[in-house]
Amino acid sequence: MATPCCRPYTQLGTQSRPNEIQVWIKRKKPLKSVPLSVDPKVYAVQFNSWWCALQPSWRSAKSADRVEDILRNNTKLDRESWISVLKGGNNGMYVVVMALSWWIRSDPSSNDVWAFVNDVHWVIQRVTQVLESERCEPAARSTSSSKSGKRKAIAEDEPSGSSSNKKTRKAT
Repeated sequence: MATPCCRPYTQLGTQSRPNEIQVWIKRKKPLKSVPLSVDPKVYAVQFNSWWCALQPSWRSAKSADRVEDILRNNTKLDRESWISVLKGGNNGMYVVVMALSWWIRSDPSSNDVWAFVNDVHWVIQRVTQVLESERCEPAARSTSSSKSGKRKAIAEDEPSGSSSNKKTRKAT
């Protein structure tokens, strides 16, 4: 049974998501099937709206016109502060990175795209810190039913010098 800190997360929000992302997802996300043409000016506005909609409310993202206006001053490293972007797997931050790559491909010299790269990087760093601070204890993560896994767990729980080895028990 997984503990709360080990459970997988659901997908990102879709409010204001660029249409190209929806099309890519419907195609089952093939890496070679990237949008052939992304209009950088239109895509920039759409990506900005989507990224801001994904942000936690404390970042004041709803009122931001530019990614630079999104706050980066949260020092809390708790799950609730990041729940809106604490999404892993194929439906999580991976989608943001792929979507950002299409924009970079269409306009690599844009200062706006690199501002988003920096902000996405910053968010991923914070989410990683949250996950690292919540790491499950090894015993809580272990769901192994193998005998060697059980033996190792038992051996780690025993005080040093004692042993549950059958040979040792027979000798005493």
